[in-house]
Amino acid sequence: MKNLLRLFSLSMLCLPVGLMGQSVVGDWQMTASDPDGNQMTIQVSMTANGTYTVDFGVDGSIEVNGNYKLEGSKMTIKDSSGPQACPQEAVYTVEVSGNSLKMIRVSDPCEGRGGPEGVMAFTKA
Repeated sequence: MKNLLRLFSLSMLCLPVGLMGQSVVGDWQMTASDPDGNQMTIQVSMTANGTYTVDFGVDGSIEVNGNYKLEGSKMTIKDSSGPQACPQEAVYTVEVSGNSLKMIRVSDPCEGRGGPEGVMAFTKA
């Protein structure tokens, strides 16, 4: 019984570490083309309290602020402010694996968000 209790305690200590590796929280970057066809880096920073910021060009200027809600692998996002904000709600399927975050469009009325294929692939910044 004592060994079973130790094993349970150890598994509970390891559980948060495993879940942290699969979290969307943190800074994520991807490269995309701007309207002129030039490549630019985009950084998305997601917090544990359900907010995000987007910095086009990683120049320290935040172009979009928003809120997200994650339910299983479905993420609902809604920009709240910023010069590039699109206030309509969108839904994406989210896949986190190691240092990679992939967001696949389910529905998004905002033109340009998600690109023509509807997939945003980020790496941990």
